[in-house]
Amino acid sequence: MNIFEHAMKFEREGVVLYRRLAQKTRDSGFKNIFRWLAEQEERHQEIIGKMKAGRPVTGRGKVNFKRIKHIFKKMKVHVEQMEARPAAVAAYKSALVVEKRSMVFYETRAGAAKNPEEREILEMLAGEEAKHIIVLENLIEFMAEPLAWAEDAEFVKLDKGE
Repeated sequence: MNIFEHAMKFEREGVVLYRRLAQKTRDSGFKNIFRWLAEQEERHQEIIGKMKAGRPVTGRGKVNFKRIKHIFKKMKVHVEQMEARPAAVAAYKSALVVEKRSMVFYETRAGAAKNPEEREILEMLAGEEAKHIIVLENLIEFMAEPLAWAEDAEFVKLDKGE
């Protein structure tokens, strides 16, 4: 398997995982976050496809956390009604493993890339995966201890990603 096939496999796994998590949750905030993550992974697939085909990659902007911050702020309002959900935390931790694996893969490949444009794209993908990790860490903290998360939530971790 070459770099593109590995990358596409990781991104496909992410899309499937996030779509499944979005279907399983009843909370609209979580649903929207998982849909956003799936969209991000689909965008990565497009970028990888263009790289593989030797076409120029456009739209390499930063991940915008405004939508995610808005969702978390809405969830914070009704946090008193939330309960810790260990099963959800376990599922979100599995998603975290997928994101970390993807980030390390892109970082490693970027370090070995001879083409400067390819290196830049791989570094950008690694950076985006790092931002997905921040989102998932917030979800895990939120699900593990909703009230404690809400008391501390000033979205500092999300701010680091911007």
